[in-house]
Amino acid sequence: MATKNIFAEFGLSSKFVNLIYRELMKRYFLAYADVLALYYGRPHGYYNRITCSNETGYGELKKAFPEVLKALERAYPGCIGDNGCTGKGKSYRYTGKYDDPLAAERKAVAQKETLPFDTHSDGTYVEVTLTIEPNRELRGKILAYGQYLEFMAPQSLREQIKEIVRLQMEAYLHD
Repeated sequence: MATKNIFAEFGLSSKFVNLIYRELMKRYFLAYADVLALYYGRPHGYYNRITCSNETGYGELKKAFPEVLKALERAYPGCIGDNGCTGKGKSYRYTGKYDDPLAAERKAVAQKETLPFDTHSDGTYVEVTLTIEPNRELRGKILAYGQYLEFMAPQSLREQIKEIVRLQMEAYLHD
């Protein structure tokens, strides 16, 4: 049975998955409150005074955190340890020997596409290889070749990228 790639999601859940994974790879203890503080740019320990369950996105965080832990445990059993606390003080740490144990899953998200573009009237063309990384969302937009794209549907995204590359190839060839 194939397992779900946790990095292939979109939206806030994807941002939390990537943030949790990146922080766990530093091999420090990490709690839900630490992830929320990092995400919102707040100081460490901010959620010691107030509850973090009222924050926007806490529901997605509660789903993303165990997914990352399960994916790491599936890949390398026994690589996750906890601090022994319960409740609000519970935190987890990656103790495995590999620096990027889910590298294959992270790379599988990137899609490569080779596109032909006519450049001359004699029919010759240039092939351009694009790497689309959907998890690289910047405020709801995706950065490709220095231009922001609206993320709607995968087909629409490909069409937008083709148009940007076509325009940039034309500008390059006519300069």
